[in-house]
Amino acid sequence: MLCVYVAGILAFYFSPVSASQQHLICKTVEDVFAESSNIPVNDTAKPQPASCRNCQAAATTAVDYAKIGKLIDEKVALALKKFKFQGNGMVEITTKPPPPPPGSQKSCEDQKGGFFNHSKCYIIPHLSSSLDLTYAGAVAECKKYGYLLAEIHGFVHQMALQNYVRRKMPSSSWVYMWIGMEYKSMTSTIVYRSGKEVSKDDFRWYSGPESVSSKKTIVLRVYKNTRYPSWSGIVNTIAGSDERNGVLCESP
Repeated sequence: MLCVYVAGILAFYFSPVSASQQHLICKTVEDVFAESSNIPVNDTAKPQPASCRNCQAAATTAVDYAKIGKLIDEKVALALKKFKFQGNGMVEITTKPPPPPPGSQKSCEDQKGGFFNHSKCYIIPHLSSSLDLTYAGAVAECKKYGYLLAEIHGFVHQMALQNYVRRKMPSSSWVYMWIGMEYKSMTSTIVYRSGKEVSKDDFRWYSGPESVSSKKTIVLRVYKNTRYPSWSGIVNTIAGSDERNGVLCESP
């Protein structure tokens, strides 16, 4: 029989307890530590301690107090991992949910204010009412995020990206955005980074395409008013030192 005055082991750690709140507890070791069946107990009966004269009669046993103390320490240590001191008491430790995985729709929209489409995240790191961004500057803006100049995959994808640009546009009526494809005038095709070529007719053009070999860089013109859809589309131009309003980037 184990008889102890207990105010609650954790209460000792978490809040002061007055003597009037203490209680005499008499239980067998098996009852108190039912979850820990490996605590050795000596079956040799001994006289009941004087402090337990008011307890219910029960067989007393010799207890391995070192092992009991170790178990108590383990239980308290485990509890302290779930609580922390705050003011005069303890509060449960709450953990924040892990951030969404990179490249997911939630990560794209929440962390970068981007647009998730075609299994990629699209962002606009620079957009101005003025023509103030060169092609080299556009590439550098995308690299800041580990992104690339965006590529457009067909008419439907183009419409989706144009609508995303409209939501981010400043007060100006139209903007030109650097993107990542090239125009090949000899074959009238659009060329992707991978080397894949598709027909120029898979896209809506604002003007052109101009059959000038040097004008191979594609930019996306977006007109804010959707009542005039033909005023938005792609244009082939010269990268060089030309400046545009912004850049559309995509995740790798």
